[in-house]
Amino acid sequence: MDKFSKNDSLGWHIAVLSNTMSSMLDEQLRAFDLKLAYWPTLLLLWEQEGQTQTELTNACQTNHYTTTRILDKLESSQLVERRTDPDNRRIFRIFLTEKGRKLEKPLTEIANQVNQHILSKIEQCDRDQFIGILKTLNNVY
Repeated sequence: MDKFSKNDSLGWHIAVLSNTMSSMLDEQLRAFDLKLAYWPTLLLLWEQEGQTQTELTNACQTNHYTTTRILDKLESSQLVERRTDPDNRRIFRIFLTEKGRKLEKPLTEIANQVNQHILSKIEQCDRDQFIGILKTLNNVY
């Protein structure tokens, strides 16, 4: 059996790439007084407001208490607000504030720049195929 090395490890390469991109995005988010941990929640809310905390927890693949802390921080920064569900007062739905909505354009442009910087190292047809493969792999479980 051949020795398995980091160069043969999909997980290693994905982790290195993820760490590189996370560091780049985190550095840019700091200019907006935000942390990388807030990014998935904001991104999901820009796509669809009114999700429940449980829906956000599942979509972000975090623990419930982690989502609670993130929402607390986003709420104290006046970027989101919790509203009682009209059909069930025990459920809160999460909505962006005007301030939170105004961040979508500049922050998604930054994220797009990070993506383009990383993807600029490969040809466009390879980019499309690479993204397609990652989407397939992310839907395996």
